Amino acid sequence: METLSEEQVDETLRMKPFVRYGAATERGIRSENQDSYLARPELVMATFAVADGVGGHQFGGQASRLTIDALNSELDSNRDYSPDYVTLLMKKKYEQINTYIFEDAWKRNVVTATTLSMLNIFKDSMILSNVGDTKVFRIRDGEIHCISDIQTAAWEEFKDGKIRREEIESNPYRHVLTQALGADKTIQPYMKTEATRSLDIYLICSDGLYNFMASSRLLQIFDHSVLLSNKQLEALCIQCVHEALVNQSDDNVTLLAVQIV
Repeated sequence: METLSEEQVDETLRMKPFVRYGAATERGIRSENQDSYLARPELVMATFAVADGVGGHQFGGQASRLTIDALNSELDSNRDYSPDYVTLLMKKKYEQINTYIFEDAWKRNVVTATTLSMLNIFKDSMILSNVGDTKVFRIRDGEIHCISDIQTAAWEEFKDGKIRREEIESNPYRHVLTQALGADKTIQPYMKTEATRSLDIYLICSDGLYNFMASSRLLQIFDHSVLLSNKQLEALCIQCVHEALVNQSDDNVTLLAVQIV
């Protein structure tokens, strides 16, 4: 595994950025925004994540914020940026966060958990990981695809062949999570690595957004054959969040967009 010295890190930080990004979040009709997001466009490894808290009385918000804070702390102290090591590090962090939230909730006799979807991006590749139903879309060559694992009971029924894909949205279990950080003693995050391409756009969306905006509409807004600025990406995120609210989203709404340079 490759560990970078402080001098090598400093030299790498003088390189040109290999990502651009924008983000927007709103509490919508809810009394509190229980979504949290992380944006670290560092040049050694860029990291972006969205956590969507689950649980009433502010407990969901606490879980999502704790998750993002824990990731930030881990990334602040990390000095090994090889993809294999980062994969192991993030898997371990998922387990640590899950244990902490689960045990804390048990002690306080409350119900709380959070989803998490994250991208660790390197120069030519990225690691996608997620627990729960916060979706990650990839826009490439004029097409949009969800590349994260959707961990709900309805999707499990679809993958098991019990229902058709078109029945998922009307399924009574479409919002029932099969995994979330803090929901059970153990966790099995979905993780995969894939090559990136210049002009790829990745969208990390909480369900308050994607349940009220079709993926075809996201493609229409973000499908560009040119490199966008951070301000342009942020403006598009704000536009999407506004559209979801106009479409009567009944949840917090968060969107984080990342484009590969």
